[in-house]
Amino acid sequence: LYNNLKAHPEQYPRGITVRIMLGNPPELATGEPTGQLWTLIDDLRYAGIDKMVDEEIGWRLQVADFEGSMPHSHVKTIVIDGKTATANGFNMTYDHFPADHISGEGGGRFDVGLQVTGPAAQATQRMFDDMWNGADQRNCINLDPPLGIPWQATCYDISATVDHVPEVQKFYLPGGSSTVFSMYRSKVHDQADRQVVAVLAAAQESIDAMHVNFTLEMVCDLNVLFDICTVDVSPDYMSSLLQAAQNGAHVRVLMKPGPTEGIENIVALDALEKRLVQLGIADKVEVRYFEGSVHPKAALVDDQLLIIGSQNFHYSAFGRGGGLTEYSMAIEDEAAIADYKAAFEYQWEHAEESN
Repeated sequence: LYNNLKAHPEQYPRGITVRIMLGNPPELATGEPTGQLWTLIDDLRYAGIDKMVDEEIGWRLQVADFEGSMPHSHVKTIVIDGKTATANGFNMTYDHFPADHISGEGGGRFDVGLQVTGPAAQATQRMFDDMWNGADQRNCINLDPPLGIPWQATCYDISATVDHVPEVQKFYLPGGSSTVFSMYRSKVHDQADRQVVAVLAAAQESIDAMHVNFTLEMVCDLNVLFDICTVDVSPDYMSSLLQAAQNGAHVRVLMKPGPTEGIENIVALDALEKRLVQLGIADKVEVRYFEGSVHPKAALVDDQLLIIGSQNFHYSAFGRGGGLTEYSMAIEDEAAIADYKAAFEYQWEHAEESN
């Protein structure tokens, strides 16, 4: 993109602004310049980007860390020109490339994402802007300074602010008929929590969910030693799944086996199964364990509404007044649902049944 702009600036009369925001999770760094933001800038230099700003051609590269690391941002999204947006479960890492990727570093980790073009992209843009405003932005005056001067010495930090050319803020109408819902949550804004809970609880026929995490509250991890929690001590998505089963819906959940996440998943599954037996609806819920490396956060409700994004069925991703920043989309679209169903059925067929 940078090279195209340099070669043909006339094709980009408004220039190009690229903003990259990292989630700023807690990390062990030995000091400047060892953090993820420094690594990102160095990788961009290695890729051939020699300037963060070139006013002559209208180039602006802006990078920032999400404001705050506890809780951090878990969002995985891209917004292009205010027209196209994605909500993803996957990160921008080699783990999520196919095992046979040309780099030789692909991890083959299974995941899903959703891309839409149309008015919904504006909601995603507003979500990104909300996160960007006040983020910890790093500017570097010279990415290729004279010999002997470290490029890091030309960098300084500021508080990020939002600005767009007017064209980016226009609603784009591609002419399709799909319905898309934006689902954003943060430590002060729990809209996505309420959306997920309402949708799951309303299921009448089926829920097919693929989630790397499936947990009670964190304290319930102690259930591996002592029975201190029932399924009642869980984020609200669990009661919604129970409600769906009581509605008569057939609930299928694919989750990750051990280690780490798998232990929490097993604790939650055990508590859920006990409650299902008490209610006499144990036959309404089936759970299987993924085969291989996985990372998705998705659910299809009544074969009509598909939710895909970053929000896990996990205590870190739910709860008013706390939790990670997350973003998902829900869509009513025949093609997207057909693709998801095909992927789900394949994974279900190859998954291991829970005991």
